[in-house]
Amino acid sequence: MLLKDLFINHARIMKNRRVAYKYEFGEFTEVYCEEFHQDLRRAVAFWNEIAGNGRIKIGIVAENSYTYLIQIYGIILSGNIAIPMNQNMSHDDLCGFLEELKVDALAADEDWVDELKEFATSKKMQITNIEDAFSNSSESAIVERPVKEDDMSLILLSSGTSGRSKAVKISQKNLTASSRRFFFENKECPQNVLQVLPLYHIGGILLTLEELVRGNSLLISNAKYYMMQVERFEIQKLILVPAMAQNLFNKAADKEGIKEGLRTAREMLCVGAALQADTVAKMREYNIEPIVYYGLTETTGTVSCDGPYRDGACGRIAAYNEVKIENDEILIRGENITSGYLNNDEATKELLKDGWLHTGDLGRIDEDGYLYLIGRSKNIIILSNGENVSPEELEERLYECKDIAETIVFGKEDTICAKIYCGEEQSEEKEQSVRDFVRSLNKTLPTTKKIKELIFTKEELPKTGVGKIKR
Repeated sequence: MLLKDLFINHARIMKNRRVAYKYEFGEFTEVYCEEFHQDLRRAVAFWNEIAGNGRIKIGIVAENSYTYLIQIYGIILSGNIAIPMNQNMSHDDLCGFLEELKVDALAADEDWVDELKEFATSKKMQITNIEDAFSNSSESAIVERPVKEDDMSLILLSSGTSGRSKAVKISQKNLTASSRRFFFENKECPQNVLQVLPLYHIGGILLTLEELVRGNSLLISNAKYYMMQVERFEIQKLILVPAMAQNLFNKAADKEGIKEGLRTAREMLCVGAALQADTVAKMREYNIEPIVYYGLTETTGTVSCDGPYRDGACGRIAAYNEVKIENDEILIRGENITSGYLNNDEATKELLKDGWLHTGDLGRIDEDGYLYLIGRSKNIIILSNGENVSPEELEERLYECKDIAETIVFGKEDTICAKIYCGEEQSEEKEQSVRDFVRSLNKTLPTTKKIKELIFTKEELPKTGVGKIKR
């Protein structure tokens, strides 16, 4: 299935219904189906004109917005290749990736247009303000180059917690594998969905597409403004990372507007990192159903996502892919799996073997088909006595301490260490509380897993764009 098939069906089923909100001229306005698809056609026409007779790579460097969403889909529907980039990169890193990926054109926020203009000119790369990347015609039809299901349509930089990002190739078939299960769904009572994940990340792109196809109304936000939108709108579903969810509940304790805003929420989908027990407990207090998915950039997002929430699990395995556990490692195959990394055959061969994607994640599947993550093979601490220790397992236990906001466990010279951030209100009392907790915890652990060194920091731990703590 092609992306255009999803949107043709969307236009037919959602006719005369609200599908999104957009922010312009200092206020949010409702976007109905006809306007949404008109914006898509105008973006397609613009990029068709820029590409001419060829098929080009088009980068996007911007903050989350309705316009950003339209441009990603417009580029793909035009038969070109979209490359959304992390706008929080340094100038040098961003230029390095743009050059390495041989990007032909750019759509960027105004500030990035000014900053990248000289670089783009030197590389003969056309750069356009993202707000201006539309055809003047409102009647343009979607005229796309011939596209096949296996054609690369999207390139995303992997969001791993260690090492340099790799360029993941995503085809039309990969992109539509999960969303097509909602192809004929027609909700009589669509939900307002607040989507906070960055649109340069597979979670932001794929989950946004899924919610559109399901018939929901999208409000695209970011980490800076999402709490304001919880106050302002009647949101039924939130899509964010666990750290944002916890921050939201913390603020609700002191701010009545956020507390009231959360009363309308029915579901909260958290991806990108483990969901802690205290966050789930807060969801339950507000009668919000927790949802947890598992997926990678290389799996085009969701691998397990079905079934009601179950503590410690990432949902049931989705029908569009197969999962097996081999030597404790999670292996996956299906139409959602990437064909590999761009210009990196060695890494591709390590990733894909005998038709299976080797995730490097350790896990298990229960009798009901629920997937559980145990840890990541590359993170395993190997002690001199040959014992293997999973840092994720110890981190989960540490988060049971109410005074630990963030932690990372690692090995140093045959010693298990934990770096700990106690939150904005770091104090000697909190640090002592953590020490007492770890002392009690160690009494329940085997000798090889005892945490013998604590390192306290007054700054948040470094994270990826979707909230994973970097190792």
